[in-house]
Amino acid sequence: MRTPVLILNSRPWSWFQSDGQELLPLDLIDPWIITHAYGGVSGLPSELLPKTFVCDIRNDAEVMAVANWIIETASIERVVAPSEFFIDMAAHLRSMHDLPGLNRVLSRGFRDKITMKRLVHEAGITVPRFYELSVDFDERCVNWSSLHVLKPRAGSGGTDVHVVANSDELRQHMSNLTGNPDDYQLEEFVEGSMLHCDAVVNRGEIVFSSVCEYLAKPGDFGPGRWAGSALLPAGVLWDRVVDLNERIIRALGLPEGVTHLELFNCPDGRLVFCEIAARPGGGGIDHINEVAFGMNLREASIRVESGLAPPCHSPVRLTVDKVAAVGLYPNGAFPIDDSWVHQAQFPVLWREKSVRSLDGHYAPRHCTDYLDLVVTAVDSATDIASRANAAVVAKGGKGNA
Repeated sequence: MRTPVLILNSRPWSWFQSDGQELLPLDLIDPWIITHAYGGVSGLPSELLPKTFVCDIRNDAEVMAVANWIIETASIERVVAPSEFFIDMAAHLRSMHDLPGLNRVLSRGFRDKITMKRLVHEAGITVPRFYELSVDFDERCVNWSSLHVLKPRAGSGGTDVHVVANSDELRQHMSNLTGNPDDYQLEEFVEGSMLHCDAVVNRGEIVFSSVCEYLAKPGDFGPGRWAGSALLPAGVLWDRVVDLNERIIRALGLPEGVTHLELFNCPDGRLVFCEIAARPGGGGIDHINEVAFGMNLREASIRVESGLAPPCHSPVRLTVDKVAAVGLYPNGAFPIDDSWVHQAQFPVLWREKSVRSLDGHYAPRHCTDYLDLVVTAVDSATDIASRANAAVVAKGGKGNA
């Protein structure tokens, strides 16, 4: 008998497909779907339409009412939320209806950056010095001899992040915030490159993990620039990150799901926690892992949140340490030539162009808002970066400093 599952979807339906194949295990689950009108049903298999409900997904009351009705009517056993947008609501529903998975209490460790850093710090792991911007916050307690970062407590995608050098700059940015100051936090700026570790957790155990290095920091996106990730080679650094990732996940108590951890790799050799999310990483990270290991993180997310075993994957790397995802941001008011991939002489293992106009007449909204994204394989991360930068500049983009 198939498990009745509620899927809360804020993505285009293509997210649930890979190379034209459905990622939903329809032989094992009976999916009921809440989605949106803008691409949420385009490509949806016809057999799923009778149990698909189109809502205004930004209206929490409307979505909750429909979700509660579905859970009670269909005797739902699992709630699946594959994106950041619905993690809180899915956790709330699980707690309300006593369903397994990431509940309302545990979800705070993956959504609220203050809570997550406190829990990680209590586990003996190095975190940046941070400050809660409550009514009791006193900017005089901040050591302004170094830079600090102002960011949303529950933000994602590198949006609404500001580097500040002093209290005057902090006050200026806080006066322009779109939300409540209580929804933000301040933390010390950490020097170093950024790594990410992506993992699959099933029944409290990590069954897969991989380690990559960002080719540009997530907060550095902008018109005519580029970014991406490159798989690290196996070795001491890989092992240290995987070990730290396991300690962090255990400290936060994740029962099941796919995680995306970000760390600072400092010049002095320290690994410093940045943040962690309970969903697959974006920007081609899922395709890096599929090419290198045969592990589809989107499929894994759906399966483990549905109470199923994760998909099988290759036990041996297929391409060693040469796989990377490189994305080109739109160029704002000016067009950019999308033949940059040919200019960079990137062998294309996978490619996706934006559904928006390829003339690039818009500014990127977040760090994975790419005009064009390619998964490639070349000799080293340095080689990838130099090729990407030269190609983007040659084709009319700004490039990275």
